[in-house]
Amino acid sequence: MKWLLLERRSRLLAVTSLNEPGSDAAQQAVELDRAWQQLLRGGQSLPMDIGWGYGDFLLTRERIARETGDGAMADGLLEQALQYFGEQVAASPHIGLQRMILLQTVFRYFHRKGVLPQDEYLNAVEDLSLDKSPTPSCNELRLAAMRAVLLGQPDAAKRYTSDLLGKGFLDPEFINFCREYDLCPGE
Repeated sequence: MKWLLLERRSRLLAVTSLNEPGSDAAQQAVELDRAWQQLLRGGQSLPMDIGWGYGDFLLTRERIARETGDGAMADGLLEQALQYFGEQVAASPHIGLQRMILLQTVFRYFHRKGVLPQDEYLNAVEDLSLDKSPTPSCNELRLAAMRAVLLGQPDAAKRYTSDLLGKGFLDPEFINFCREYDLCPGE
């Protein structure tokens, strides 16, 4: 129950910090980090779905640190998230969800630093096929667009982006990604 509550609090922080940039998100993130660390030090392994909640928390905290001007902390948190997700994928390489989350983390690293991370992380996502489904989900298409950008395939990224926009997918972070990488048709 503690894990589930902490995961929910972490998700709430992720949402409120996007909607209320002037809030006390950084202090809340510090408090949540203490709670996560206490659970992790307890010696029990996290169930997979909650473990991913911890990883998502690391990415939320990285974004908040960057927004508040603490670039060194943000870089450290991004490295920590990359290592965390890389270890999860190495332990269970057959689980597509884990590889998709690693892809998101690799993309954030690329986006923040302008370079790809170590080969070991990129290799874990290079062969991730997101085109197997005849009707891919919005999340699959979003990740396929990110993967195409990472691999230097702008035409494929534009095709995935166009498909997403055609489905009415207007997530603010996706729209920012679309604009920043010049993938939105007609703009």
